[in-house]
Amino acid sequence: MPSPLEQFISQVHQRGLARTNLFDVEISTPRCILENTKAGQDIPRLVNLFCQSANFPPTNIGVRELRIAGPSYKRPYNIDYGGEGISLTFHVDNNMDVKGYFDLWVSNIIDPKEFNVSYNEGKTTYTTDIYVRQVTETTPRIAEYEFIQDTKDIKNKYYVKLEDAFPRNIGMIELDSTAQNSVHKLTVNFAYRKVLFYNNIYNTRKGNENGDFEGRVTFPNFPGAGDQDFR
Repeated sequence: MPSPLEQFISQVHQRGLARTNLFDVEISTPRCILENTKAGQDIPRLVNLFCQSANFPPTNIGVRELRIAGPSYKRPYNIDYGGEGISLTFHVDNNMDVKGYFDLWVSNIIDPKEFNVSYNEGKTTYTTDIYVRQVTETTPRIAEYEFIQDTKDIKNKYYVKLEDAFPRNIGMIELDSTAQNSVHKLTVNFAYRKVLFYNNIYNTRKGNENGDFEGRVTFPNFPGAGDQDFR
């Protein structure tokens, strides 16, 4: 029988290890920007392409102590995914179009002159969906196809969908005349309402022998709520 070390090496060769630098991010263009003809379609694609770093939301289960005729023990009572949101960091192009894209987005959420908050419906809808996906060296990139439209194209992959997301904080960009070899990076913190995790591992609970990528777990990002949907 192979030793644990030999089994470990075999599994690494067979499955590989997920790499931090292999990921895709797609920020669906919100309708408030789609209605603005100045933005076009090239800038949203550039924003997705220039995403340098991202993260998968954390999972936190809130617990309370209970005591019933004996020692106290902890019981779960709510769940939270991210709380303050997730941060995405972007390279900034020479024309500052990436920065301008988020400036435009924020100005469509709160009017910079009257400070009125827009209605999140119709042409003024400012929330959107964000997808963060783990990929491999052979996985087609977002630019090659719309990976969310056909889940069979991405079976055996893992990705997260953030629903009703919007930028809640745009980071500061520092200027320094002595930093001649530095480039701008922009960090944007996004709030969101729901988190959906997609992973083929859930198919084992359904007994899917074909390995079709159908599993889904969806959790609203507020305490005390959550549901599972195994299609």
